[in-house]
Amino acid sequence: MRILQVSSPLQLGGGETHVIELTEGLRRRGHDVVVAGRHGGAAKPTVEFPFSNALDIRTVFGLRALLRKENFDVVHAHVARDYPLVAAAAQRLPVKVVMTRHLLYPVKSNVLYRRVNGWIAPTSQILSGLSHLKPRASAVIPNWVDMEKFAFMPHAPHQPVTLGLLGQISSHKGHDDAVEALRMLGSSYRLVVAGKGEENYVTKLQEKAANLPVSFPGFVSLPEFFNTIDVLLVPSWE
Repeated sequence: MRILQVSSPLQLGGGETHVIELTEGLRRRGHDVVVAGRHGGAAKPTVEFPFSNALDIRTVFGLRALLRKENFDVVHAHVARDYPLVAAAAQRLPVKVVMTRHLLYPVKSNVLYRRVNGWIAPTSQILSGLSHLKPRASAVIPNWVDMEKFAFMPHAPHQPVTLGLLGQISSHKGHDDAVEALRMLGSSYRLVVAGKGEENYVTKLQEKAANLPVSFPGFVSLPEFFNTIDVLLVPSWE
């Protein structure tokens, strides 16, 4: 099949990693996959459009011209701001339209979504949040872990015991809660906060953790990170 993946974010996160690995996997299976996004996009786009907002007519016409010229079988969008652009671009074209919803936050209804052939969600909770869209077809397809990249490497606990947080540094991910929990645990524990986030929030978090054994290494090598920590924390609120 010829597949167009659409992902406009500039910052690398879980959803963008999903698009990159999905693209690699589909190509290994013999599919012809093209990625569309913004210049410098995190999902490594090979075709670039402005994606200035969810009403960007220039991007709609650009995507539509690409779909008509290249005869894609499927166009697959992954971010809410991209959904209406893709649905509008695919009007009256013989291409299957698929949307994946990666977040639990609700998606606003839009008449353009009548054009969507199917919705994908990684969990049943996220899928249930799409019911108001009255999807023609929907399915839960869980995210994956590449076991070749993350081999099991047991090690003795570090001293102090090292706790790890991995991902976008954002308030709803529970970073403040992790720092406060560390304050209660005492000197036998330390915390490594890996990833990046909005600068003002990261600065405030660093100030809150100023007198605690907390480090902020930024982006990390994942196998090395997992070998550095003893416990992975996932304190997200949702």
